[in-house]
Amino acid sequence: LTLPDGVTTGLMATHFVTEGPLADSGLMLGDLVVQVNDVELTTYQAFHEYVAQVLSSGQTITLWYYEYNPMTLSYGSTLLSTTLILN
Repeated sequence: LTLPDGVTTGLMATHFVTEGPLADSGLMLGDLVVQVNDVELTTYQAFHEYVAQVLSSGQTITLWYYEYNPMTLSYGSTLLSTTLILN
């Protein structure tokens, strides 16, 4: 698995709730999420704590991520973003 240049941490998208806000976000299984709003992601625990303590229903968040290419087992070099509203 090859990470983009300069990227050392992030969270791999491993599953989604089919009716949740991520369902139509463009984020796909395997994508590497590196930041939510202005917070760099290093562990799943830190991500869950940030969401639980700082964010609430109805807020808009932006996820910054790299697309995973299963054919090459690597990530694209372009940092992408998706914005969604928490429910």
